[in-house]
Amino acid sequence: MNHYSRTNCHWFRLGILLLCSAPSGIGFGNDKIVDWENPSVIGINKLPPRASGWSSPDIETAMKVDYRGAELSPWVRSLNGEWSFHWSPRPEIRPKDFFRTDYDVTAWDKIAVPGTWQTQGYGTPIYRNYGYVFKVDPPRVTSEPDQRYTAYELRNPVGSYRTEFVLPDDWSERKIFLHFAGAKSAMYLWVNGKRVGYSQGSRCPADFDVTTFVRPGNNVLACEVYRWCDGSYLEDQDMWRLSGIFRDVFLFCKPQTHLWDVYLATDLDDEYRDGTIRLNSTIHNSFDDTVPNISLSVKLFDSNNRPVGKTAEIYCHSVEEMGPDDQLEIVSPPIGIATPQKWSHETPILYTAIVELKAGDQTLEVQSAKVGFRKVEVDHQGFRLNGQEVKLKGVNRHEHHPDFGGYIPLESMVDDIRLMKQANINLVRTSHYPDDPSWYELCDEYGLMLLDEANVESHGLSYHKNVLPGDLPEWREPVVDRMRRMVVRDRGHASVVMWSLGNEAGYGSAFIKMADTCRQLDPEQRPIQYADMNLPCDVDSQTYPTIDWLTKHLKGEAIRKGEDGQLSSSEAHGIYPSGKPFFMNEYAHAMGNSVGNLQDYWDLIDSEHLLIGGCIWDWVDQGLRRIDSDGRDYIAYGGEFGDFPHNSNFCMNGLVDADRNPHPHYYEVKKVYQSVEVRASGLTTGEFEILNKHAFLDLDYLDLCWELMREGVVVSHGRVSNLHVPAGGARIISAPYDPLPANDNSDYLIKFEFRLRYATAWAKAGFCVGWSQIVLSEYHGVRNLIRLDGIASSIDLQESPAGYRLTAINNTGVQVEYLIGKSDGMLWTAKYENNNLLSGPMALSFWRAPTDNDLGWELPKQLGLWERAASTAVCQSVTAKQEKNRSASVEATIELPEIGGRIHLRYLLSPSCQLLVTYRLELPHKIPSPPRIGVTFRIPRDFQYVSWYGRGPHESYQDRLTSAAVGVYGAQVDSWAHQYPRPQESGNRADVRWITLTNEAGEGLRISARQRLLNVSAWPYQLEDLTSNKYSYRITRSGFNTLNIDYSQMGVGGDNSWGLPVHEEYLIPSEGEYEYAFVIDCVPQNLKQSSKKSDTTMKKSSDQQKILDVSTGLDIRNSLQKQYDFDNDTIPTEESFLMKWKSRK
Repeated sequence: MNHYSRTNCHWFRLGILLLCSAPSGIGFGNDKIVDWENPSVIGINKLPPRASGWSSPDIETAMKVDYRGAELSPWVRSLNGEWSFHWSPRPEIRPKDFFRTDYDVTAWDKIAVPGTWQTQGYGTPIYRNYGYVFKVDPPRVTSEPDQRYTAYELRNPVGSYRTEFVLPDDWSERKIFLHFAGAKSAMYLWVNGKRVGYSQGSRCPADFDVTTFVRPGNNVLACEVYRWCDGSYLEDQDMWRLSGIFRDVFLFCKPQTHLWDVYLATDLDDEYRDGTIRLNSTIHNSFDDTVPNISLSVKLFDSNNRPVGKTAEIYCHSVEEMGPDDQLEIVSPPIGIATPQKWSHETPILYTAIVELKAGDQTLEVQSAKVGFRKVEVDHQGFRLNGQEVKLKGVNRHEHHPDFGGYIPLESMVDDIRLMKQANINLVRTSHYPDDPSWYELCDEYGLMLLDEANVESHGLSYHKNVLPGDLPEWREPVVDRMRRMVVRDRGHASVVMWSLGNEAGYGSAFIKMADTCRQLDPEQRPIQYADMNLPCDVDSQTYPTIDWLTKHLKGEAIRKGEDGQLSSSEAHGIYPSGKPFFMNEYAHAMGNSVGNLQDYWDLIDSEHLLIGGCIWDWVDQGLRRIDSDGRDYIAYGGEFGDFPHNSNFCMNGLVDADRNPHPHYYEVKKVYQSVEVRASGLTTGEFEILNKHAFLDLDYLDLCWELMREGVVVSHGRVSNLHVPAGGARIISAPYDPLPANDNSDYLIKFEFRLRYATAWAKAGFCVGWSQIVLSEYHGVRNLIRLDGIASSIDLQESPAGYRLTAINNTGVQVEYLIGKSDGMLWTAKYENNNLLSGPMALSFWRAPTDNDLGWELPKQLGLWERAASTAVCQSVTAKQEKNRSASVEATIELPEIGGRIHLRYLLSPSCQLLVTYRLELPHKIPSPPRIGVTFRIPRDFQYVSWYGRGPHESYQDRLTSAAVGVYGAQVDSWAHQYPRPQESGNRADVRWITLTNEAGEGLRISARQRLLNVSAWPYQLEDLTSNKYSYRITRSGFNTLNIDYSQMGVGGDNSWGLPVHEEYLIPSEGEYEYAFVIDCVPQNLKQSSKKSDTTMKKSSDQQKILDVSTGLDIRNSLQKQYDFDNDTIPTEESFLMKWKSRK
């Protein structure tokens, strides 16, 4: 049975005036209510919503046309480009008659459309986390604010736009429309001097019928865009507040009898084997006469453009006639499709549907739509896609570009998707508004699920409260309209698997109406989410729940709280517990050096069906490029443009920076989110269990590569191709390495990497999608570093007024010398052949430059005594003695009055000419936890080349170790620390066995862990530089490098950045004794011979990503072993390895 309804109601003329009965005007003054301060006016002559499709004259053309390829249709013209532009700081001084065709705009500036005007030099960008940047006086946006506000002088600026277009000759008998994909925040439109309409609700398109306004040949288009309107009370999102025509503008035509909206809903049967497809379409007849013999057909083609069935036609519906100004709503019955290929984030298979409208034998119009067969379900068993449980490994993404603000070029969208896919992200929340239509097409094709969010946030008024829209009738339709337009536009996209009613806008009956509207418009009944009001939703959600909160929630014991600590009501969330699956719409706040304890979150999520996943906040640093007074460009955050009020660097929360370069925590996300794992099964037999955590893919699309490493050097390796492990399954494999020597105390590790067998749309062949590393035997310390050629012929201990000098001469005549000061007990010099390897005395270190998270929980206030502990230390005694075993030692006792603790230091010069430093801190009573415990060195500036055996290649901390594999890595000091937008602690490498820093001549020092593994970092500046600068790029390099050798450092945290501290298990316990030891050794020139030619390679490698493949985590020893012809049966010494590294070529 065919289903359709017919109306004869002048649809295009009446339906669009839904909320326009109130007085309206475009004047400015206290005596008149203007449209843009009237919530009853959300559009004038704006057409009903539709899917993002275009008309074509024939099937062949339609097969090529999508939103991105609009101009492949002869019936679509892009109006993007340079427009004439005038900016006015206030509405009352705007050029009021600029839309007249005789108005001269030749002296006006030119502006790029699409684009935001603030990023093109007009007005002031304002960054605000939440809270309005104008006087709060709804619905007014021009009331007088605080005089400090940017909006005090710039009281709702207006952008006046003008352009011209030529109407094609063959469009003369057709319906003509204008399409604005996004204009913020409110816009009037004129064509040829006549007013066409008005739109607000900036993140969904506005279509206008301009048939009666255009003329043959040249036409004048004018737009007047207001920075703020009453709708801005619903757009209080955490972002830069920018404005302008920031998305595409198209002119398009249709036949007089035409398709308006086309949507194809898909479903799967209960066995998820066979599918159905159902057409939902709107036909409109604009003729004044009756049109006979109207037919509508659907043809379906598979992913290779082959017809489904013999003819591809799966549906045809006929109507005897359509009357003048008639409208048909056609809903087909479900059409069965036997065993279609299914769409998922892992297998993004799309069909092409061709919808053809005819009058008799004449084709009137053809539209195409991409179709994915898939079924989404949620219940107490979790989130299921096509019947399989899927954990949502998500991220929040604002539309942001450092040069264009809210306008995102297509290539930037593709970059985002590729980086997300490479990081094993499978879901993106379009925080906090519908995105550009091209984004949805790309996500359909690449395989990213979307949580599509309505453009509704009133955080500054309503978070956890019933305020606006709340239960207010005048605000209900504006938010329902935003929901309606989003759902109708995006419901045809397979990538959209969940809807969101908005973000942080409180609760009330308006949201119940939004949810009802969504369900009426979405035949697929995708689940609905909204954290501020779970009651009308299909999943429960809450922002930034801790692991402890989630654990209590699973027991039905959690307490939901409002913004100010008050309990949220059942009016907002319903009964508790609800039994609904739980989704974290925001978690793991990635501000600065962050995203600690992510693995802990996912250990819990993976163990519980009810926890379906979450979206990290957020994807990209929202910084804007700026030029400083010295001509240097940098990425600026709030306040840099004189904007007020602002929230400084709170916009810098990305996994990637504004230019899409990954931050170190990006790799943590990639590792934790991966869908492959290897576990030890039988270490003595070389057997390992491969776990496939994919929902749909067999692992046969991957190669498994393994490497056995002794002391970081690859001694055996292999590959498993045609790796067959079904989705959700496991398999035992063998890594055929020889048994480990029984008397060998070396540390052995085996690493497995899963690499793409073939190139994909998002990565090249060989790309590592995941890895595991297993310890076969533990590190036993520095015993193997004593060299046969390093036995000292003599060790001398000398006392002077300054301190104790320890001198050794080895059996080759080389002299090493160490001086320990009497005044402070610190190591002052470390000389090799009279070359001092230190640029200043060793110093105690307990402090770190506070991270953004640290500032959020007031670390300087809570732990400030540790910042003063080193500077107030008092050396109580320094003693020395000659040992019997041809060694000498110096011991120092240092009191720490600030914390009531004591440090014991012992320096032992051994017969191997190495200095063993033993450090013991005593804390007799419990005090606040120290940020770090360790020592810091100043080393010569030219000690630029660093290599280390420990976790890497990127930085790692106690609560962010998962992604850092143990191996031998190389870098340069200048790039070893990561530059976060605001200077803060960075660059730490955990579990370090040894580290060397050398100059171009190959001379330097090596520090090795005695037993307890080290935390190590090196910077080309000092700690004070990190705390005294606002931007990392402004830090001036010191005349020396800083080297930190730590017992431990606390984690970085990341539950949020405004109050929650580092988890207790990742703090340093603050009572008891702490002891570690390390060996200082000179790196002799003859062990690091080099030439300027060989060092050129290292010089060019100005960051570690050029030295090794950070994205795969492959340690440098493997690649260097192959370059320098180390045999698999040969275990090179550390010295021979380093010598070959530096003498390459």
